[in-house]
Amino acid sequence: MILVLSSVLWLWTFAQLGPVRTANGNIFGRGPTEPVDEGPFRYLQNPMYDSYLLTFVGLALWKANAQYLVLALESYVLLNLVEGRVENRAIQRQRGDDR
Repeated sequence: MILVLSSVLWLWTFAQLGPVRTANGNIFGRGPTEPVDEGPFRYLQNPMYDSYLLTFVGLALWKANAQYLVLALESYVLLNLVEGRVENRAIQRQRGDDR
């Protein structure tokens, strides 16, 4: 069930972002640059990265292998805490947020 949820979340996020933004085209001057506030972004700051985390947790439960939990933690730290903050800086500047 968690793997299905992570797939749905990833697809929903991809549908909101589109292929150019998914490949960070908006950061490199391609595609739209306005923030996305609809769909999963209404509830989560980095839903695509959260879908990766859910995938690793789902794999850990499905395969009964705790090594996937290590990957989940690594995914959370590197993607949500590091990469997500870098990517969201431009959006926060655009909105005037100082978070």
